[in-house]
Amino acid sequence: MSKIRLKRSGTSGAQPNPTSLDYGEITLNYADSTIYFRKPDNTLGSITTGTGGGSGGTSGAVALRSATTVSVTSQQSTFTVTGGYTVGAIDVFRNGVKLLPSLDFTATDATNVVLGVPAENGDVVEILAYKVESLVSTVARSVTTVVATSNQTVFTATGGYTVGYVDVYYNGVRLVETTDFTATNGSTITLLDPAIAADIVEIVAHTVHGLADGYTTTQADARFQLTTQKGAANGYASLDSSGLVPSTQLPSYVDDVLEYANLAALPASGTAGKIYVAIDTGKTYRWSGSVYVEISASPGSTDSVAEGSTNLYYTTARANADFDTRLATKNTNNLAEGTNLYYTDSRARSALSFEAGSGAYNSSTGVVTIPTNNTQLTNGANYITIDSAIAMAIALG
Repeated sequence: MSKIRLKRSGTSGAQPNPTSLDYGEITLNYADSTIYFRKPDNTLGSITTGTGGGSGGTSGAVALRSATTVSVTSQQSTFTVTGGYTVGAIDVFRNGVKLLPSLDFTATDATNVVLGVPAENGDVVEILAYKVESLVSTVARSVTTVVATSNQTVFTATGGYTVGYVDVYYNGVRLVETTDFTATNGSTITLLDPAIAADIVEIVAHTVHGLADGYTTTQADARFQLTTQKGAANGYASLDSSGLVPSTQLPSYVDDVLEYANLAALPASGTAGKIYVAIDTGKTYRWSGSVYVEISASPGSTDSVAEGSTNLYYTTARANADFDTRLATKNTNNLAEGTNLYYTDSRARSALSFEAGSGAYNSSTGVVTIPTNNTQLTNGANYITIDSAIAMAIALG
């Protein structure tokens, strides 16, 4: 198989002397992916392929490009990319000429690139894998491939592009903006020299999606708190395994009630303003500054309250003794007279009376005079005499 080999160098930074080149002749530095040619003013011109950054660069973004270069020693189709690649974010060059995905190669497994036509001994295959990361922007890479019609100059980029962030390849050779094409409206690119029918034009648009208010590291450190400040003084609270802020990081008024198994389990020194609960008894305490003082609302029964020296508990013995002591000092002079009148001699004497003729009674003195013979007694209707009594006895036999 016949092939064209260019003057070439594998030394990065090496450049040819422009006078060593004829007009129209090119040379390739495949280490730098750069093609050199002689300009009309006899100075050295260059085209760098596969930069992936657009002619204007990507302000604020850091493009990570890994290059895998293989010098072919025997016919080879499959090439392994060092570190792998992101599908759709890869450029492949063969002897400095950019190959077209699907048409010239396939790259679908993020590891290998397979050429449609095997490379030959002496060929140089370079694979550039791109990954763009930034705190300020994210660069997306979109490729539009067009088969040109005769004398076509205007080509539309699918999805558009950001001015200054577009690369154009003509049959695999990267064109120079303003020298070979213009791209000013964000939609189409215009070739300065018309394309030939069936030539391949590839437009690589690098769309930058930036955050309007990006921060530098210094600004971010000043605006946001560091992980070293988590749970620290003047920092921010951490979360425990339950997603809650630990009580040690809360103000005291948020966690004023502390529970312990019993009184003995309370801290040796308490904290003023907190309430301590002994779970086994349900009693509550406060720290006086030297000891725990019980503040339980109710003791439950008098058995749990020690008797003081002034207000003594009630007992039957105490009540009886007190009653007896108090009563011993009282008499009827201390009791007001009610319906049941007190006894007096006058009242007693006035209550007695004597039947007239049967004796005499002096209510003033209470003296009763009793008759001593029958001459002093007045006979009633049924009085008995001795004679009548004897007669009654004889009659009864």
